[in-house]
Amino acid sequence: MPEAHRIDRISRWENIVFAYQQYLTELDDEQFATELNRVRNNGIANPT
Repeated sequence: MPEAHRIDRISRWENIVFAYQQYLTELDDEQFATELNRVRNNGIANPT
């Protein structure tokens, strides 16, 4: 059972990463630069 729980957590994380990557591809250059600075300054888990 612990292995199944671990795999489920990995799958959820992969879905989050995929969604974020999709979000990044939809940004124009200025929006991408703004997001990059936000992540550098605040971390990816701290939206502004």
